Amino acid sequence: MRLLLITTFLFITGCSHIVTNENYSALDSNKSWKVKYIAGKMHGTKSLPSLDKLENTFTSDSVNISVSAGYQKTEFVGPLLLPFIPIGDSGISGKLQVNIELDCIDCDYQIKTLRLSANNKSFYPVVKELDSALSKSYLLSYSIEYVDLDNFQLHFSDLIDSVPILDVFKKEGEWFMVNASL
Repeated sequence: MRLLLITTFLFITGCSHIVTNENYSALDSNKSWKVKYIAGKMHGTKSLPSLDKLENTFTSDSVNISVSAGYQKTEFVGPLLLPFIPIGDSGISGKLQVNIELDCIDCDYQIKTLRLSANNKSFYPVVKELDSALSKSYLLSYSIEYVDLDNFQLHFSDLIDSVPILDVFKKEGEWFMVNASL
């Protein structure tokens, strides 16, 4: 009886949810942009899993570029081990953030002029430089919500003539169940 009460108490008071990771992956007919997939991982039962990551990379003699963009979406919530209440798109909002790493001989580019085009409009980023020992890393925030964004283009040719446009589309990743007790 005691075990049944403890199990019932944990089931009622605990919570869990199912999340998916959505990323933006290259659409490239001439195959100049490559896509590398890195699976998300769980870091314990009380934290959200890390994002699945799709890195879109371009390599040439003068520059190496890595671009990733994505977000995490909660699909269902519920009691411990039984997330059955659908959330859907409610509560999903946030400005598109793009991570860019540049590894090049002369990286003196005006990254704030990296134009993003989506939904027949152009957007320019708010730029935050990130600490990285190996390359120049930036977090670019564009004033468009990712929930409204099925695909977009980054116009690297505005910065570097030899780099083609990166055309990406939204791709749903793996589902994760996250158990968070008490």
